[in-house]
Amino acid sequence: KGNYKQSIKSFDLVEKYPIDPTISGKGKFWKGDAYYRQNDMPNAIKFYKEFIGMQAAKAASLKQETSSRLALWLRKGIGCIVFVTGHSPTSL
Repeated sequence: KGNYKQSIKSFDLVEKYPIDPTISGKGKFWKGDAYYRQNDMPNAIKFYKEFIGMQAAKAASLKQETSSRLALWLRKGIGCIVFVTGHSPTSL
């Protein structure tokens, strides 16, 4: 629990060796979540957006959670800062 860097490495393997589109899609979500929990918002947003754009996301219940997080960040202005500067507020 809490070993997010190792989780990201594991999800890199899911991307490198895609076996099932559903698993690949969920891997994008969970990789974004690992970055989110490390407070790495640029990468979290990147992988959440990739997940939302995947076919697997259409059937996944995680899509709503992802959309909700992105909307919350945009309302708080975090998303705007990340998209404009490429850095999360804590790294500025």
